[in-house]
Amino acid sequence: MDVRSLHSLVALSLGLAALLVARPLAPQGKAKKPTQKELSAELALLVEEDQRDQDAWTDNSRDAEFSRNQTVRRNRAMEILALGGLGPPVDWSNAAMLLQHGDGPEDYLLAHLLALRAGQEDAPFGRFLSAAAFDRYLRSIGRAQVFGTQSTSPDPSVPIPSALPDSLRTLFTLPAAPGGAAKPRGKAPSARELPRLLAQAAATPAGAAAATPDWLVRGRELVLAGALGSAREYHDAARLLALSAGLADLELAHACACAAVLKGHEQGLELAAGTLDRLLLAAGRPQCLGTARDPAGEPREPVQLAPEIVLRAYGVLAARRK
Repeated sequence: MDVRSLHSLVALSLGLAALLVARPLAPQGKAKKPTQKELSAELALLVEEDQRDQDAWTDNSRDAEFSRNQTVRRNRAMEILALGGLGPPVDWSNAAMLLQHGDGPEDYLLAHLLALRAGQEDAPFGRFLSAAAFDRYLRSIGRAQVFGTQSTSPDPSVPIPSALPDSLRTLFTLPAAPGGAAKPRGKAPSARELPRLLAQAAATPAGAAAATPDWLVRGRELVLAGALGSAREYHDAARLLALSAGLADLELAHACACAAVLKGHEQGLELAAGTLDRLLLAAGRPQCLGTARDPAGEPREPVQLAPEIVLRAYGVLAARRK
């Protein structure tokens, strides 16, 4: 399923009920704090409006009014986030959809974080959006996408090729990759190797030879061959790949950490936060969850922390704002 096809499904899933919800009017005098029910209904209505615009969009109709409407909806979503106004999981999915159609890398990154939290609770489209927003973010900073959701094919229902195995793609409700993943040479990888590989990595001296260590090569093979199945295996694979300094390895580490979240690992969100911050810093971008610390215990610069409600959801609220 690609993003354009997703639009129609979202519109149907919201139903006619959202059309009956009146957007709260600004009262005169002292502002009345909206209830969670009102904020949830407003998010649903914003997504309904967004989908109508998206469904009517063509290359020749993307005018100033379209862009202005997108900006207004995006800004309102950010206001709701600042209020801490995300309640049930569908709110997180709806907010992710609005930010997915945002203005740049920061919006796409925040959409990814929101969608992963929604996907953890099996909210509609949360799993797909977490992959799609991550791909969109990577493309926006000049990196190749990981999941292959951002098709540039004339037929948007055809995904671009992806190296990820179908067992991993399925977790994000993505279709099988065309042609399938390449099979590794030599001994068939087994996830039972992971504890040994982690032990080898821990025993590797800091600043060892520049050559890629065998444990890292084997770790990549495990993931790309589809050898992983349990939440623990995805978690261990993410820990292993996160020891690399290479951006491609760190991207794969984060994908595995996200998979651990979707499989229900208790420390999945914590690892997803850590792998994402490590990736961002390695790419020369600000970390967004504050998990990477300097010797004084402060978040390493550059840092641009996500809204408080997101920090709380990922268990990193103690990160100090700059």
